[in-house]
Amino acid sequence: MNKQTCDFYDIISSVSDEELMKPVKNGVTFKEFVERIPRPELESKILSVDEQRKNLATYAKLMHEHVGFEGFGLENNEKFKQRIVELYQQIQVPMPASDFIRQVIQTAHQYILDRHCIVGTGANWIGSKRIDKRPQGDCGHNLIKSSERPHGYQIVKQKFDENNTPMWEIGILKQNNKNILLISIASMGCDYSYEYWKEFITTFDSIYSTGQGLDKIILDVRGNPGGEDRPIYHIARRTYGNCLNPYKRCEIKDTPLADYVYQTHGIFSRFNDGVKHCPRRHFSGQNIVLFDETQSYYAFNEKDGFQGEIDILIDRHNGSAAESAYTLFYHHPKVRYIGENTNGQQQFQQGQIHLPCGFLMRVGVTKLTYWDKEGENIECIGHKPDIVCNGQNALTVALTDNTPAIKHVLNETVKNKIMPSEQTVYNPQESMTRKACSIHYVEPALRRIEKNNILRKKQQKNAKKSTKHTVNIIDKGIKR
Repeated sequence: MNKQTCDFYDIISSVSDEELMKPVKNGVTFKEFVERIPRPELESKILSVDEQRKNLATYAKLMHEHVGFEGFGLENNEKFKQRIVELYQQIQVPMPASDFIRQVIQTAHQYILDRHCIVGTGANWIGSKRIDKRPQGDCGHNLIKSSERPHGYQIVKQKFDENNTPMWEIGILKQNNKNILLISIASMGCDYSYEYWKEFITTFDSIYSTGQGLDKIILDVRGNPGGEDRPIYHIARRTYGNCLNPYKRCEIKDTPLADYVYQTHGIFSRFNDGVKHCPRRHFSGQNIVLFDETQSYYAFNEKDGFQGEIDILIDRHNGSAAESAYTLFYHHPKVRYIGENTNGQQQFQQGQIHLPCGFLMRVGVTKLTYWDKEGENIECIGHKPDIVCNGQNALTVALTDNTPAIKHVLNETVKNKIMPSEQTVYNPQESMTRKACSIHYVEPALRRIEKNNILRKKQQKNAKKSTKHTVNIIDKGIKR
């Protein structure tokens, strides 16, 4: 390929699907990646010109493989393609792998506004760099990490993990004749089980179930990058008094490569629920809906829902399951979001794949529409706070600002699909599917897609046979 005349599709076609789906020797393991175990030999590895081009082509092809690439931000996607071509043409000398990958991510990925990825070697992650229009004012540390506490605040219980990392804290405060329950969740770990969160659940319930005099709940998730949303989900179910609609519609690109990436990590990881691998051999090449919940919307339960105020403290660091602190509460009539715009990395499912240099690349391989209060998708855009702090401590604002909650506006597509608001049975001790994965939807959906693709191919084959048979009859008729 002539690097002076190549275009984007020349570059990504230089790497085949078969190459991408081969295991990489001496690459970083997923355990090393998530636990940030150093792999200095990968960081310092010198990539030749050809190796740089191959890694760039691999990255570009994986980003292009994402669901809805052509349908999102066409102007930015064109800029992404242009930047890849420019980077490809600029490759002239050998370069350390870490420097090269960082250059690629920081200069090209900002144009993929609908997706995000993380590339790294465990100790050194390189996150996506998007055009940042969020306010830059700090809105304070998470309560459990702060050296200052409100006057009169009493800690009921707190928990630190085995590395002494702050996990959560629950406390109470009486201010201006208001009984306030403060909940700080600084880290959510990778365990969704009831046993793991039993202490948190029972502590919250012991206060909430007898706390008819509670006037306000403040949930602080500032600085929390994500993990498992079990504690947030529990609070939401208790205060909402009904079912929840945190996720709505999910699509996946139905290709062998997308399926490989999806099933290399995805819902089949030991960190999730250990669902068996769904073997697939037939693909349509189209965007396919995995599940669609847009037909149901549960209204706030006026009888059993929490009647007091709820303030959610958010900031720019919130992503993944931590952003559930926004999506799980947006139906509550008295909720306010205070702080900064969130990160916008709440994609439904990531998969993992190795770049040729051994770096591990985690990418969002499904497209999920999250409803915020206005029914908009927040991927890589994030959630906007109702009250922007602009340098003020969000907790101080929550305790002093009397701005009423903004009335939630429903998207037109769900206004006429409201379900009955009666309380549904909720038992936190029962085994539940990981909410961030909705496995009970995904596994049967993948099997259904495979079955439909087999049927479609049979129908196409029969149609071709029928056409061929018709042609033969016509030919015979002509000969007669």
